[in-house]
Amino acid sequence: MKIRLSDTGLLPELLDFLRRSEYDALYDDRDDVIVAAPPSRSFGAAGARLDLELRLRSWQARHPGVEVGLVETVT
Repeated sequence: MKIRLSDTGLLPELLDFLRRSEYDALYDDRDDVIVAAPPSRSFGAAGARLDLELRLRSWQARHPGVEVGLVETVT
């Protein structure tokens, strides 16, 4: 899954947050974040997407005015 963030200065903080949540997360060359659900969690693609969306909303609530969201699924 790919995440786009409106304030790229916060990318390191978002990566740290996702990694603490056991997601594999890294930058791509366009300042997007590529994430993969933790293998330790047993939910399908829809469950993984929902889990990530909820975590992103939690992170976003602590950063008013910052837009963050999933932009596509990476295969």
